[in-house]
Amino acid sequence: MPRPALVSDTTILEAGQRLLAKGRAVNGWALRKAIGAGQPERLAAIWQAAQVEAAPAADAAPASPLPPSLEQQRDSMRQQALELVDRLPVLAWRAAEELALQRTREERERARRQREEVEALEATAREVLAEADARVAAAEQRAEELAAALAEARTTIARLGERQQNLETAARQAAERAAATEAGLRSQVSVAEQAAARARQDAAAASATAEAAMAEAGRARGELASTRQELQQLHGACEAARTAAAGLTTRLTLADARAEAMAMEVERERKSREAAEARLAQITEAWAAATDRAARAEATLAVIAARAGEMAVDAAPGAEAWPGPSTVPQETSNA
Repeated sequence: MPRPALVSDTTILEAGQRLLAKGRAVNGWALRKAIGAGQPERLAAIWQAAQVEAAPAADAAPASPLPPSLEQQRDSMRQQALELVDRLPVLAWRAAEELALQRTREERERARRQREEVEALEATAREVLAEADARVAAAEQRAEELAAALAEARTTIARLGERQQNLETAARQAAERAAATEAGLRSQVSVAEQAAARARQDAAAASATAEAAMAEAGRARGELASTRQELQQLHGACEAARTAAAGLTTRLTLADARAEAMAMEVERERKSREAAEARLAQITEAWAAATDRAARAEATLAVIAARAGEMAVDAAPGAEAWPGPSTVPQETSNA
């Protein structure tokens, strides 16, 4: 069984009559909107079939005149419609011109803000690059100073090492001389003791010999004490040289560490400079894109102005030059 229609023919005809009473055109979508249901194609077909059936009766019956009030209202509405049709080109031109000017102002303002942002970013990038160059130059100068100080420290350490070797050699020689002197003195003491033993056998003859031997032994002991003191002084000088060498070694280690730190800092500054150069390239690309958008906005404004001028020229002769239905908005044609 076919599904029953949701909207009856009577409802469709009544809705069409109401639309005609309001002065509106009757079509499928207008009937659909007035009824609130149904397919526009079916509604339009039923209305057109009813109009065809009612056409002979309408031709046979004389048309009833409208009341004077409705006639006057119809004439007034017709005059208003004609005035609106005459004003539509001017209104459309003004709306298009205002819209074009507004879009142009917005594009120019956007381009100006983007230009200012790009200029600010360029200034910042220049400052960053200048600061990075200054820091790199300072780091390079500091590295050169540290390299010079390191070379000087190494030279000083070499001199102190040579001096330490000389002091150690002198200390060994002094120790050897002291050992030889001590051996000689011991031999002399032994000889003196033997002479004293022999001198005791001969008291008269040995008295002078013993005194001479004792005096010579005293002088030998004094010479041995002086040699030992000199040896101690040389040993102290050697210890001081070793301490100075240790201090210079520590300074050399610190200088090497500082040189490595400065090299790392130079590498960081180089990376920072490369990042700043990459940022400057991005800023340049953004500036080119903003310039391209501004050029497209100017071209769009020129096209809109040309089209508006063509519309004004076409609308100038009056109602005869009014554009066809394809250029009139759908809402206006429906009204």
